[in-house]
Amino acid sequence: MCKTHMTHSDNDYKLWVNTENRKGKVILIHPFVEETRTKNRNYSTESLTLGCLIGSLRKAGYSCVAVNSEMNQWDAYETSKYVLKHDDIFFVGISCKSERSYGVAKTVASLIKAKLPNVHITIGGILATVSDKRILEDCKYFDSVSRGEGEFLITELAYKLLYGMTLNDIKSLTYRNVMGVIRNPLRQRIINLDKVPLSFRTEMHELKENGSTQLSSAYMFTSRGCFGNCSFCCVYQLLGNHMVYKRSPENVVNEIKEIVENYGVTEFYFIDDLFILPSKKGEIWVDKFCYLLDEANLKIKFHVEIRADTVQSELIKKLVNHGLFRIFIGAEAGCNSVLERYNKKCTVQQNNKALYELKQSGIPKYQVELGYIMFDAAMTYQELKENYYWLKESGLSTVQNLQNRMNVYYGTQMYHDLIHRFNLEPPKFGESWINNFYMDKGVEFVEGTIRRIRKELYKNNTGLLCDFFGVLDKYKKEIGFFGYTSQNEEKDEIIYNILYSIYKYLNKEEREIYYSIFESCFEYIENSSKRQEDFETLLAETVNSRATILREASTYFDNIIDAFSKTYVDIRKARNIYHVYADPHNYFEVILLDTLEDKFACNVNLKFGQIMVN
Repeated sequence: MCKTHMTHSDNDYKLWVNTENRKGKVILIHPFVEETRTKNRNYSTESLTLGCLIGSLRKAGYSCVAVNSEMNQWDAYETSKYVLKHDDIFFVGISCKSERSYGVAKTVASLIKAKLPNVHITIGGILATVSDKRILEDCKYFDSVSRGEGEFLITELAYKLLYGMTLNDIKSLTYRNVMGVIRNPLRQRIINLDKVPLSFRTEMHELKENGSTQLSSAYMFTSRGCFGNCSFCCVYQLLGNHMVYKRSPENVVNEIKEIVENYGVTEFYFIDDLFILPSKKGEIWVDKFCYLLDEANLKIKFHVEIRADTVQSELIKKLVNHGLFRIFIGAEAGCNSVLERYNKKCTVQQNNKALYELKQSGIPKYQVELGYIMFDAAMTYQELKENYYWLKESGLSTVQNLQNRMNVYYGTQMYHDLIHRFNLEPPKFGESWINNFYMDKGVEFVEGTIRRIRKELYKNNTGLLCDFFGVLDKYKKEIGFFGYTSQNEEKDEIIYNILYSIYKYLNKEEREIYYSIFESCFEYIENSSKRQEDFETLLAETVNSRATILREASTYFDNIIDAFSKTYVDIRKARNIYHVYADPHNYFEVILLDTLEDKFACNVNLKFGQIMVN
């Protein structure tokens, strides 16, 4: 891809206001990709991308509609059908984060163009930014590509389309005209993020208007950028450099306050790549943020993402005291040679130190989530074993971690390495490059076994665990991702703790299935005398046995969650529920005891429905 020099101008930060209040509608679309139905099962379905763009368009005076197909789980046909119900459309924007959503974006564009051939359709996002010319050569239904940050660009594009002006001076726009594909110069990165209009919370607004149950959490950002240069990451491609620019604490807290007051949402997911910057300036930012939360008397819960080499126990303690509830750490691997291949600029020792610092901070393990890549195409068998055992011993593994294959994003350093260093053939443009090929046959065998059994376990209607996700979804609706948010929070805390313990138990049992698959594969690979048919038979028996236990526990806890959701349940009633439903393996007995012991930090006995504290 040819490079274009960046030029700076005050117009880079200009909102192009619809001064004459001309009529015309902008439609912005966040496509739904089927595989996110299970992969993102714990997360809010709010689209911050649409929120940021709609916030700018509304402030500039344009009529606009956000179509969050991911939240509604609409495919391309349902999405286009909804879009075409609207009148006076002159401009459609489609968000495309990666190759996963590109095919859906193309289909949506084609369906809209079939009915509205004169409507201008632009595509934006990371893939669009890094492959702008290829997209316009590949798909005739897109009229332009919006590169990089879009809040100011989209108002300029809307203005010039609505007022019949040329597009040749819109920075960061690539477009098609009679002369071919034209790429305009880049615009400056948004350095002062306080100048960006606050996101408009379309989903929350509509739920409030309809009197529906509000979302459990809101997405927010406090910064953009990352100083790292990981070979698999595409953040640099979107932003163009490795600088990190931060919103002021005042600006962030004002937005939090607005969301709390307008929608009653008190749980936030900060999507920054680096919530904590490893510098004195970063510490000062955290101090001011916490001070302003106190000053505004905001009682919130929030989730942050950080690098392992930025974890400091004292800062984490301070954030926990102000509502930090979950923390995501991009550890990525538990093997130094793998971390070097990923250009993480971080070691296993630093990952271990991060876990130690977190332990010192007092944040519970279940509130820590790891970013982790279990398999990549260049991985050796020995690297895989190191990777697996580090993750297992960390006590922080999830099923997502255990089966996670590297997604190779178009244009990243890893993408080029696999082509030029490892001589692999890339997929057709716009298709996901998820590693199905491994240079090491041992790695290929383990990953293939994991993938095959996973399909069998979760197969719709017939898999051993086909009902498992249903129970987790019911848990989500009752508890939410971050925590229980009833009006009687203090009174119901024990119920939340019991239900959360159930959730942890089910996830632990699901992990045990994967542990057994990994270790059975390792034993088979290293025992040359073992026949494959014997291995397959023994593995099937082990997996079926563990899956049966998990399925029985899921069914049992389904009843418990139903009972808890109908009415307030005190400890005596909780004990009675235990007697009402058949519990052959004493699942609830163990969980209730563990929960109470955690709560009271002492030994607890249950006898005839009474709590006896020792």
